[in-house]
Amino acid sequence: MRSFNAILPGARVRTDEGFLGTVERLDHHWAESGDQPDRMIVRSEDGRWRYSIPLMFVHSVTQGAMQPIVYIAMHPDELIHYVYEAIPQPAQQSKAPSQPTARTDTAVPPNDDVLNLPVYEEELFVRKRPVVLGKIHVHKGVESEERHVSLPVYHEETIIDHLSPDQFDLAQSRKNPNETYIPVVEERLVVQKQMVVKEYLRVRKQLVPEQQEVNETVRHETVRLTEERQPNTPPHVRLVRSAPPDIFDADVSDQPTITDLSADDVHASDHNSPPQ
Repeated sequence: MRSFNAILPGARVRTDEGFLGTVERLDHHWAESGDQPDRMIVRSEDGRWRYSIPLMFVHSVTQGAMQPIVYIAMHPDELIHYVYEAIPQPAQQSKAPSQPTARTDTAVPPNDDVLNLPVYEEELFVRKRPVVLGKIHVHKGVESEERHVSLPVYHEETIIDHLSPDQFDLAQSRKNPNETYIPVVEERLVVQKQMVVKEYLRVRKQLVPEQQEVNETVRHETVRLTEERQPNTPPHVRLVRSAPPDIFDADVSDQPTITDLSADDVHASDHNSPPQ
């Protein structure tokens, strides 16, 4: 992201070579006090310099683990042109900056015949500081003008082709979605004969009772019995008797016969029978 509002004091400034320093504040150099800041004051990592880096060099701002990280598109060799001020070191705060101090790192041997004098030279230190030469006000307006532009435009036209039923292909009609086939129908007289079911005949059988009268001569057998008693047959002995209706259903052995006479009746009949 690239948002200058995320650049807060304490944010870390990083280049492609590594970390440069820490943002101390945002400053107005070219802009007025009521406008947005246009640069940031950065304290170097070693604590010796302050840089005034324009915000136009910032290409992204990310959120780190502890504080935001500001990435600038600048080589470390170019920082010398944006030095804002040197930070006084604790050992140099008690000395006046205008009075040069002699080097004391070289020990002078105690010899009265030798005179040691320090030799100084000046070094040229050049830095750049932006200077406001003026302001430019940009005004944006709207002007109208007539222009002639020729561009190809497309429109749809309907093309109707007449196809006979023999030329119509169903598989080909489904390939192009821009084509629609509409069948055109007409009525024609068609005379033909065909077999049509008129009705069905159902055949079935059914038993129907019918009362008929028939006059015919039938014959049947009759039995006529004639008793011929012997003179010695007792009168209470029956030689023939009528059979009961269920004679054919009952056992024949149960029916009384002429032999079912008592022994006394038999003996009596024997005594009363005439001699032979």
